[in-house]
Amino acid sequence: MNIFLQVTPLCTQLVYSGLVDEIFGMNGGFCELGVDITGDDKATKVRMHAAFDEVYRDIRDVNFSEVPARLKARAKDIGASYDERHTATESEILPLSS
Repeated sequence: MNIFLQVTPLCTQLVYSGLVDEIFGMNGGFCELGVDITGDDKATKVRMHAAFDEVYRDIRDVNFSEVPARLKARAKDIGASYDERHTATESEILPLSS
């Protein structure tokens, strides 16, 4: 019977952390990116742990189709807070410099 062949595509992980593990491999909270990915002379280990990375914490258990929207919203928030510093008044800046 070919029942297993029909079910196999359904076994693919669909959350961000699962895809990273499936494609690059994760070991002990680290993902090793090869020279073909980094463009450097040697492979690079990247820490993939929610306790150390706020962005990863936000997207690790999200379906991969939702990840771009979450990252875009996060980038907008960062851009808005960056723009706020240009509109700050002197009274708002003085406490930060003392």
